[in-house]
This record gives sequence, structure tokens and C-alpha cells, in this order.
Amino acid sequence: METLLITMQRLDLEAPFNRSGELLSLTSLVLPRPGIQKKTALKPFRLTKGVANLSRKPFNENALLKEKVDGTFALTLQMTAPAAHSELQKWLRDMAAIGLESAGDLLAAGLETRALRPLLRAPFDQAAETLSDDPPDFILEGSAELHSDTIENGLLKLPIKLNQSHRSSNTPPGPKSREKRKSSAKTYKKGLTIGEAVFQLSIA
Repeated sequence: METLLITMQRLDLEAPFNRSGELLSLTSLVLPRPGIQKKTALKPFRLTKGVANLSRKPFNENALLKEKVDGTFALTLQMTAPAAHSELQKWLRDMAAIGLESAGDLLAAGLETRALRPLLRAPFDQAAETLSDDPPDFILEGSAELHSDTIENGLLKLPIKLNQSHRSSNTPPGPKSREKRKSSAKTYKKGLTIGEAVFQLSIA
């Protein structure tokens, strides 16, 4: 049995997600050791033109999980598309309102204080009243199978793929450009590799 520390070092997203914004990531260790089904970490990341370079960020900003692992297990990553900060805040309120996370869970996951302030100010019963019809959609994913006997200190590069088809256009929104945007839209197929996540694996 080994103790494994996982930190995020870099995110690179290609078209149609090579834009600036914030996304939610859900990193999981599946069956890390006997008797444990899953350990997860929910964390937001800010991207600039599809890139988040976290290698020189403070530990609290890129640290994800520190768990004992034994035998074969999986490392999985799910992410939303980059969005505006206000939309990220709305998702966090919604997740709290439907009971997916408590404020304590979010703090433990290392979410930025700025992102937590609306949650901490409003009771959950008030947050429930603002539950939106557009919950976060984790449309990006990647996974790797690992074994405690063979993992080593170093970088793990994880291809990121679409888990559903996605239609996107580069034409800016607006009523005058609606038809042009519709005609120029491109469909990105499910299973397409559109980026890479780089983790640092450290045996503690």
C-alpha cells in the first residue's frame, strides 16, 4: 500500500473549448483500496485561451487528492466547458441546493474563497429557491488505470475527450448573426480528443 498525492499541473483544451473562462473539475480515485469505492475532489480552474498552467501555483490551488492506494485503481477526470465566473457561481449554488455538496465539503475540496462567498452568505433553503434548470454538464472526461506496485513519482498525461457530441460556432451571438452562426456551426463528435490534463503523481 502506498500513499499517493495528486496535483494538477496543466490543462490544455483545443477547439471548441480553447477560450478563457472557469470550469469545474471532478477528479476521482475509483477503488483506491479494498473497502473504498471512490474518493473525489471538486475544484475550479481558470483558463486563458484554453490553457491553465498550474505548475507554479501554491499547493492549495493545484492539490487534488492524497490517498492510500492498494492494487489496481482508476484515476478519472470530469470537467465542464469553460464558462463565465457568474455561471460557475450559479452552478455551485445549485449543487449546494440539491445536496450534492455541503459548504464544508466544498471548503475541503479547496474551492477559492471568492467562489464560496455566495454559498457562505446564503442559507441552503434560500439557495434552493434559486435552483436553475441548467446544472453543470461534465462533458469532458479522461481516465487512466493504475496499480500501486507500479506507480512512480512523475507526470501523468491524461487525454481529455468529449463524452457527448457538441455543436459550436465561432460566430458571435446576436439576432443579426443567428442564421450565419447556425450555418457555420460545427459538430464535434463524442469520443473526440480535444485536450490534455497533466497530473503530478507523488508517492508520499
